[in-house]
Amino acid sequence: RFLYLSEQLRIHEELAVLGDNPDTSPDVETPIAIDLRDDFFTRNEFHGGELGLVWEHCRERWSFEFLAKVALGSNRQWVNIQGQTQFATPGTAPDPDPLPGGLLAQPSNIGVYERSDFSAIPEFGATFFYHMNDCMRLSVGYTFIYWGNVVRPGEQIDRRVNPDFLVGDYDSNPQLPEFNFHTTDFWIQGLSLGFDYTF
Repeated sequence: RFLYLSEQLRIHEELAVLGDNPDTSPDVETPIAIDLRDDFFTRNEFHGGELGLVWEHCRERWSFEFLAKVALGSNRQWVNIQGQTQFATPGTAPDPDPLPGGLLAQPSNIGVYERSDFSAIPEFGATFFYHMNDCMRLSVGYTFIYWGNVVRPGEQIDRRVNPDFLVGDYDSNPQLPEFNFHTTDFWIQGLSLGFDYTF
């Protein structure tokens, strides 16, 4: 079985602060635009084998089918953290060399991180059928899939930030925010309606 989950979380802030303009008198303050971007990307790829069973019960025109199976295999986890800060003053182009790091993405946690981990993914399903005649039947079904041990972008954010990083002092300690793999659960529910005609 193959499953794929890819997500992105972007935090974008546009700020304006007042600062001294060296081209005018010291008493004149000019707004400076600050553009901050934090990007958190995650991807999960599951490859594995699957075992399961199907049980069916029939009574007159009605029938019921129950499905239970589990997939066992490797889940490849990938996290990409990016961030930058760009400055500009009114009437000028933005700084062509933005600073590395925004607010929650700093040089201490920016980068690409990968690993593989074991995952077990159970799936359960139930379907009711109504046989209108020998050729036609209606169906309604429900499916539930549980995927544990996945990386999602919101879980990779460390809200502890060293304020020295915000002014470009990246050698300051502590080196925060930091990156550690954090996993969570992901589940899917599905509802199906069907009509079968055989001839």
